[in-house]
This record gives sequence, structure tokens and C-alpha cells, in this order.
Amino acid sequence: MRLKAPNGQEFRIDQAQDGLTQHGIILFSGATLNELKSALNDWTVPYRHPHDISPGVTVIRPKLTGEANAKGFTYEALPLHTDRAQVDNQPTIIGCLYTQEAADGGESLLVDGAEIVDAMFARRLEYIRGLHRESVFSGHPEAVFKVHTEKFPPDSADTVLICTDGFARCIVDYKILRSWADLKVDVHRHGLKEITSRIRKYEAQDRSNSSPTKFEQSDDLAAIILAN
Repeated sequence: MRLKAPNGQEFRIDQAQDGLTQHGIILFSGATLNELKSALNDWTVPYRHPHDISPGVTVIRPKLTGEANAKGFTYEALPLHTDRAQVDNQPTIIGCLYTQEAADGGESLLVDGAEIVDAMFARRLEYIRGLHRESVFSGHPEAVFKVHTEKFPPDSADTVLICTDGFARCIVDYKILRSWADLKVDVHRHGLKEITSRIRKYEAQDRSNSSPTKFEQSDDLAAIILAN
């Protein structure tokens, strides 16, 4: 059994915990399932998964439509996700054991969750400090709020919509309306309050069988419409 970090550094099995702490991801090669379980026994506790076949072991194989969590057990590509993210007691280590090479595709992208969180906070701080064209409201002592201006010739547009990304989700993410042209018609016919209500109703419904959205609910739902 060989252990290797993403940068190529190799470890002994007794260095696995330190290597994982340092690099976030390590690769075990030339190991069977029983060998892996034995190697991890000294410093891990098996995590029980609703679909496991034994403590700490879940086999990923295609399930029939209608079976529990059929979308997660498939040969089809899955988006990046965190296993068991919806529960309070989450696993701290995720391992993948590949027993057979895929005939087509088969690539897996594994990322360090802690590194992603750090990158998200760093990116957010960039926007707070005004390093990008867009800016955000913040009470941070280094916050820089940018005000943008746009000029339109009087005859270039009869309607101007100024909205947050939360409002824009009615088209971009939620597909409540097909286009900005449709939004313009609906706003003039029913008003912004009606569109806002439809967004909130969409966010409140059970979407367990649909594509996931970025957030459970828009936290910045606002819009202003200017019309001749």
C-alpha cells in the first residue's frame, strides 16, 4: 500500500493522519477494502450512512428509478457536493475506493473543503475592500462601497430595471420567467410585488427532485423599475 499527497510527497501508513491534516487529500494506492479499513481503524471511527452495506462502507452502483436516493447512485456525472451536508453530525473524512476502471469517463474531482471555505472568505474580503467592479454592503472597517452610474439616451429604452441578484434568480436560476422581455411584460401587468411573491413561493416549495439552487432563499431580494 502506498500513500501520496497531491504534490507527490509519499507517506508511511503511520503518517496518514498527519499527511491528511497537512494536505487535505491523500491517495492510497494498491490497497484492498479490508486493508484500508485495517489501516484506518487506529485513528478513525466508521460513519454510518443510510445506504451503507457495513459501518463506513457505501457501495456506489446504479439504482432503479424510484429507489431511495437513486440520483446519487448512478454512472452519470454528479456535480460537486459534500456528502451528508444536510445532517448535523457530518463525516470529517471522505474516502473513495475505485475497484474497477471506468469504460468511459470515470474522472473524479476531489477538493479540500477547508480550502474552499478559506477561498470563499478571501474572495468575499476582496469585494468588501473594493478590489472588483462590484461591491457589497458591509460593516467591515476596510469596506469600500462603489457607486456606479449609467446614462441612457432618452429614446434608447422605455424601461430600466435595477435589481439585486436575488431578484434576477426568477430568470437566471429559477426559470419562473423565460426572459427579461417576459419579466418586463409581467412587471407592467402585475407589479414587482407579484414577481417577488412568486420567487418566495418557489423558494418555499419542496424541490428535492429538481436541480439544486445556490441558496435556500435569496437574502437580497429587491428591485426598482423605471419606465417612460
